Amino acid sequence: MNKNVFTKILSILIVLGMLFSIVPMTAQAENISPQTNDPNAPITLTGKVLDGGIQGGAKHGYPLMATLTFTSGATTVTAKSDPFSGDYSVQLDNNLTYDVTVETHIEGYKTTTAQLASGFTSPQNYNLYVNEALCSAPGYEGGGGGAPILFETFDTPNTPIGWTVQPYETNNFVWKFNDPFMRGNLTGGDGYFATSDSWVPDDDSINIDTGLRTPVLNFTGKEVVSLKFLSNFKQGGTVAATIRVSTDGGQTWQLAYNMPEDNDNQPQPMNLDLSEFLANQSAAVIEFLYTGRYGWYWQIDNVEIPDAACNRVNGGVAAGYVLDANNNNVKLLGAKVKTNAN
Repeated sequence: MNKNVFTKILSILIVLGMLFSIVPMTAQAENISPQTNDPNAPITLTGKVLDGGIQGGAKHGYPLMATLTFTSGATTVTAKSDPFSGDYSVQLDNNLTYDVTVETHIEGYKTTTAQLASGFTSPQNYNLYVNEALCSAPGYEGGGGGAPILFETFDTPNTPIGWTVQPYETNNFVWKFNDPFMRGNLTGGDGYFATSDSWVPDDDSINIDTGLRTPVLNFTGKEVVSLKFLSNFKQGGTVAATIRVSTDGGQTWQLAYNMPEDNDNQPQPMNLDLSEFLANQSAAVIEFLYTGRYGWYWQIDNVEIPDAACNRVNGGVAAGYVLDANNNNVKLLGAKVKTNAN
């Protein structure tokens, strides 16, 4: 047989063999193709988390870094939104209904909750609204120019007019205003201040239980009530510092806030939202309660309850990274960046 003829025949046989070998493979692929349409397969849900501003009012609408939690029964899935775009992406089962919680570590925003019903579609966007009582979110500030409902700077060494000191124990360890231990003002303020001091050298048997009460306050028509003050609570022994509130002129009380411990002796500017307790209340009283024994002290100064609306202010938003000065590859989460203007 001619060599060229043999080569052609061999080439034809190879091609035929390849064709026959392909046929079963094609049939096999057709048999499994319906399995790719799994109705229980998760879908990718996308969307954005954005600044919603003052609910029902003005907003900036810039993207926010937030944590999204999707819960359905015993199943919990979390995702984080991008701080530069607000985008998030998460795999979820479209046949389930999820309770959704969206929260950010950026100060001044309320947590948003929603329900994602089964059969949901993508995208799903979420807005986070400014806490108007605190009004501390970037791009928002208290305005209106109204005089505060209460502003006390403790400028004299005596109990301010309208305020009362409650001695719940029969001893002289109560709130005072003349710096009896000569510690100086450690709140970040200046001049006189209010202090309750439980440091009794070599005697841990003396119990301290004293309250400093504001005058009776009328918040009728006020939907938001915030309390601002300068503080330095140096915790020791068994002492505790709490904020209590009353809505009946001081007859009954409920706990509103436990002061965080700060053994580093650093000032703590406080800004508390008391709206859930005191909004629209006509006979409100706030008490700074200091209890325990053989501890250190609690100082407060510049107590303020503002009466100004929360407003959007002009400007843009900047986003970036704060890096470790010793290692530029390490990003520092939670760092606060301020300008000369704010």
